Amino acid sequence: MPYLASFFAVRAGNILSPAPVADGCVRRSMAPFDLRMFAKSLSTAFLIEPDIFYYGSDLGRLNGYAGSKSNCNEEDFFRYSAGRWLWGEKEQFAARYVEFDIQALCSVAAKSIGSASCSTITKMPEGNFNKSFLVTMTDGREVVAKVPNPNAGRPHFSTASEVATMDYVYTWSSRANETSVGAEHIIMEKAPGIQLSKLWDELQGNKKYGIIQQLVGFEKALATAKLPAYGSLYYSDDLLESTSAIALPVMDVNGSTKSFSIGPTNNRKYFDDGRGTLELDRGPWRSLEQYVTANAQREKISIARINRTPQRQGLFDGPGQYRPSRTTKDKVLDDYQKISAHVLPRDSSTHSPVLWHPDLHTSNIFVDPLEPTRITCIIDWQAVHAAPLFMQVRQPALLDYDGPLPEALASPSLPDNYDTLSPQDQLQARKLRAAQSLYKLYEVELLEQCKSAGRALKNRNTLIYRITALAGSIFTDGEPVLLGYLMKAVEDWKTIAGVDENGQPLLSCPLSYSEHEKQEQKEAEKKWNLGVVLMDNVYEDLGVYNGWNGLVNHADYETMLITLQECKEHFLHHMARTAEEREEWMKAWPFQDREP
Repeated sequence: MPYLASFFAVRAGNILSPAPVADGCVRRSMAPFDLRMFAKSLSTAFLIEPDIFYYGSDLGRLNGYAGSKSNCNEEDFFRYSAGRWLWGEKEQFAARYVEFDIQALCSVAAKSIGSASCSTITKMPEGNFNKSFLVTMTDGREVVAKVPNPNAGRPHFSTASEVATMDYVYTWSSRANETSVGAEHIIMEKAPGIQLSKLWDELQGNKKYGIIQQLVGFEKALATAKLPAYGSLYYSDDLLESTSAIALPVMDVNGSTKSFSIGPTNNRKYFDDGRGTLELDRGPWRSLEQYVTANAQREKISIARINRTPQRQGLFDGPGQYRPSRTTKDKVLDDYQKISAHVLPRDSSTHSPVLWHPDLHTSNIFVDPLEPTRITCIIDWQAVHAAPLFMQVRQPALLDYDGPLPEALASPSLPDNYDTLSPQDQLQARKLRAAQSLYKLYEVELLEQCKSAGRALKNRNTLIYRITALAGSIFTDGEPVLLGYLMKAVEDWKTIAGVDENGQPLLSCPLSYSEHEKQEQKEAEKKWNLGVVLMDNVYEDLGVYNGWNGLVNHADYETMLITLQECKEHFLHHMARTAEEREEWMKAWPFQDREP
């Protein structure tokens, strides 16, 4: 029987013997790697959502799941209470509002661990897609109950896949109408350890490297899993007979077989921004060609049927600015599909369908407070899906930093003028070198422990990767950039398709562009880039991060409304030369309510 991955087959108290190693991956001698803890990281995950949207607003408390309520407004349990939005607030709140039977949830939580009753339930810091509650029993034991918001993904499928992926929760229900709680929910253990974010900045470089080694060992386990298709992971029993699925038998440590399946994907690109109601091919897909074709078709159908696009990377549609159009987007995707099968990595080991954690920042990683280099838990596994390795692998978010990326073949170093810098600038230079060194060490470690994943990471800067990746985002943005990549592919066609003994391409290029079309593309991309710069300038004036969606602390709401209006007036004053242009810019301004 094939192994899915080491940690999937682990139960508490057992450590697997080594699983078979996939082609392209090698074992490396290193400190003992506690697979049981990684099993629990997968299984007890989502104990607390990352608190990036939490501002310390009122946390409701319910005393006695079967008794009276005090210090609690029941609505606080149902609604999003961590902040407010400066625009589109009504629909943002609606996307995060879910009613459920609080007493029934407490009862289910108590029953799941054999406790007599629940004494308190406390709402924990909220994430974007879920509500989490710490449920304390009368015997002192604690569990975490998680209820997904409407924006979490496809009902039933999202929760069913998450549970199968975690594989070690106490009890759960993904069918809201079949449970007394009245909403999908998961009951799970409380995360062991503390968040790495509380310690990361204080750790020495060698300790940070030790954590990187553990993360790479974990990612190696993901990369070596032999999955039969692209999609999302489920228990076979949780998929309806009418649902397309591909069986995946998995052997546990006792030699017993557990029945998993790869079913429809829970990739958020198939559900966010109004796409959940569209008739789309959500898989599973047995071949890479089927996978990339479905991605492109998803974008085309979204462009054709959804009137409102998500917030884009640039500030477009103003006077003389870039103007996105459905026609242009559709044409670019048509061109991409003509060569999509030919712009895939030649290294087939990077095609394998793998699960991968998409957001390994320090708030999603828990460590032992007494031994902070030992990872005890990794959380945030909702919407994780099986996709090609070359599309999944990425630098962990905990290694992100402000500054230039290290050069490929050079070791990070201090600047030549380091000795002449001020003490403060010298400190910043040392911090930059340390961050760049960790960035490089991750690449080296990944390549050493798992060659296929290391090669996939290295190839993320290639033309063929950029084409395939960007083609999956054209509904939102980027069509002039993708068109430029396609034109470059035509120029490099001999390299992409290969040549015969006469130096001719083995396959004729299906695309061709006139000089006029090339010039139009250059002008469009130039305008597109100017729009991106404009948006960056607005973010800088507002003092918020790039990609900000208008969510603010309750205490800052009124102040930020004023700041946003002042920023808008400042922008209009500098950009609009006439009353007509001002009107046009006001319509293009992205930070405001839109018509449904």
